[in-house]
Amino acid sequence: MAAPDGDGVILSDLSQRVDKEKRPRCLPENHRFRIRPPIHHPSFMDDPPPESIVLDAQAYLDDRTNASTAEGCTARGHRIKVTFWISHPPRVSYFTVHFPDLPEPSGKIGELPRIVRTDGDLVLLRVSVCPPGLRLRPEFNDHIIYRAGSKTLQVLPRNPDRKRLPCDEQVGLLNCHDDTGRFFVAALSSVYRRGHYKLELYDSRKRIWSTKPMYVESSQAHDYSFTSTTKVITIGGKRGSIGFVDLLQGILICDVLMGDDNILRYIRLPFLMAPNKLCRDPPTCDRDITVSQGYIKYFDMCVHAEPGSCIGTSYTSQDWEAATWKWVDSEKNWHMEYRLKASNVLVDKSHYELLPNPLHPHGPTEMKPTLSRLHVGHPALSMHDDTVYIMAKVHHMDSHKAWMLAVDMRNKTLNGVADFRPERTYRFDLTYLQSKISKHLAKRSSNRRSLSSSVEVSDYC
Repeated sequence: MAAPDGDGVILSDLSQRVDKEKRPRCLPENHRFRIRPPIHHPSFMDDPPPESIVLDAQAYLDDRTNASTAEGCTARGHRIKVTFWISHPPRVSYFTVHFPDLPEPSGKIGELPRIVRTDGDLVLLRVSVCPPGLRLRPEFNDHIIYRAGSKTLQVLPRNPDRKRLPCDEQVGLLNCHDDTGRFFVAALSSVYRRGHYKLELYDSRKRIWSTKPMYVESSQAHDYSFTSTTKVITIGGKRGSIGFVDLLQGILICDVLMGDDNILRYIRLPFLMAPNKLCRDPPTCDRDITVSQGYIKYFDMCVHAEPGSCIGTSYTSQDWEAATWKWVDSEKNWHMEYRLKASNVLVDKSHYELLPNPLHPHGPTEMKPTLSRLHVGHPALSMHDDTVYIMAKVHHMDSHKAWMLAVDMRNKTLNGVADFRPERTYRFDLTYLQSKISKHLAKRSSNRRSLSSSVEVSDYC
């Protein structure tokens, strides 16, 4: 449908176009193994590589390879190949995994391989090769390191003291960025005593796990409030800091490179924009945190529903607003950077034409373009500029069609729109993460195109 005259249009009340009786849920786990990857849109064959990307955290099973492909074996000897497919955001990049020894892996994999964390040129993956009923058993889960430019995957030894599999949300990755390739994997867990924790740490140089108690700094005990880790961020620096984040309350900062230091520093997050949400979804549905441009940055958004439209999990969006904050360590304080309402975000014609059913139900108007009526969630802050990537749907329960929006918080503009396939997620549950692996893959891909992609099994197993 052609765009009306003028500089923009109002988006329609898209929720009116949804058949409420046919809103599908996401696919069962066993069906997800058979979903084919999206069409790949190469990003940096000719263009500069993206500084950072939005990366699907769940693998697709596929035997295609490219210059990024690395191969290895799980602890139980199953061959595995990992390949990355990078696109410029807001299009979501993804990765594929192939098990050459498992021609029909759907009944032999506990769950699809997942990215736990990335830092620089490193990616920490979790792979579960076992019957689905055993997928939570530690002995059937491998943590694997992928390094951009290397054709070999590195399987980490299991922590002999760990009796239960740590949640992915509790695990962090610290890349030391030195000539030796040293890195740390860290998992922080509560010991059911206020302010007391246990840190499990893997040092790639020593190739061993260690465990030590950690305590919240005594001077912060009165201000301390932390329920559970929902995300881990790598802060880095001379201390090698990792932040374990409760997106509802605060950050526990662990200085990995400080040796015997047992102190956790605490940073309380800014007050929430909407403490009482419309839907009881995880905090990642409307909040995010990352390290960008030398600062810890925090994002919060809330939806304003039309009065009387909330019925069960259904609602009609009237507007939504968002804000970004940055932590200024020298002042020990959060500074609000930008705040906007969706109704004030400018959408030019080239982007509005990519959005669903963009015409106002009463026809073209002279009002500003707006994203107010879309159901939105799962924000992901850019790791290099003031953009936030947000998933949008006609209705949040829709598992067939979604869009990724690139919203420039500084200039209050919509900078990009891309299709997204949401069939492997539910509502706005955690689906993707931010990563800077893209620029490291681009640097090394040209050096590897002349190399053969075939590798002898004996090299790894």
